[in-house]
Amino acid sequence: MKRFCRISALVFLICAQGMAGGIVSLLPSVTDMVVDLGSANRLVGITRYGVVPAGISVTRLGGMYDLNVEAVLRLKPGLVLAYHGVETRLKPVEDAGIPVEYLKINTLNEVLSSYQRVGQVLGKAELAKKRVAELKAMLESAKKKKGPKPSVLLVTSPGGLASPRTYVSANSFYGNLLPEIGAKNAVQSKVAYPALSREGLLATAPDIIILLSEKKEALTDCRKVPFSFLKACRNNAAFNVYGARMMHPGPMVFQLLPILKRILKAYAEHSTASLPKHIKLR
Repeated sequence: MKRFCRISALVFLICAQGMAGGIVSLLPSVTDMVVDLGSANRLVGITRYGVVPAGISVTRLGGMYDLNVEAVLRLKPGLVLAYHGVETRLKPVEDAGIPVEYLKINTLNEVLSSYQRVGQVLGKAELAKKRVAELKAMLESAKKKKGPKPSVLLVTSPGGLASPRTYVSANSFYGNLLPEIGAKNAVQSKVAYPALSREGLLATAPDIIILLSEKKEALTDCRKVPFSFLKACRNNAAFNVYGARMMHPGPMVFQLLPILKRILKAYAEHSTASLPKHIKLR
């Protein structure tokens, strides 16, 4: 009840202010949600990693760790959308009477919940509800009804599979997607994005490797130790899925899910060699 009342009060305040100052989004994922809900023209400030359609003029405000709070205040926004956990940093913004909505995007459920909350505070609740329902329907249709579940090693790393690299555990947004589509995560850890030792990497023994990146990255490390010992590399089942919004948990999943399904289907049909090794999000 408290959460509902807080959201209702925030929506009332935004309506009362008329959103004259526009929206500041301090999360690239949430920026994508605002755009997906048809409100890109209301954005006035985003982080350096945010992506907006061509023709939309916004102020870049730094990142999570070097946010320019003074620049946020100068924009005089009608609403700030921020990451849960940075409340102390944004206290000057709230003290100035600017509404701030804090959101979580660490897991699939948190992303879906935040999507609906963004819709509520933007006055697009029905559209957000529809988009979330569409995504849930996609996940349901992607579920594998029977048969073995391949083990997938998800990697996020600028510069390809080479060090430094970060692995994706089941305790993360990307890791949450795998069981939904009939696969299992090769990395089981309480840490969302753990580092693995050489021995830890070899122990994952993945059937498939998928490198997630913002830019097209090389997969040549599959021919080098220790990756060359992994059966996914030996069986030509390593892929790079990339795009400007790849590391933004949110609407990009509408493009990512069909690609993951395509890779899993090829694996089940023993035809991964026929797939392109680099697949770009639309």
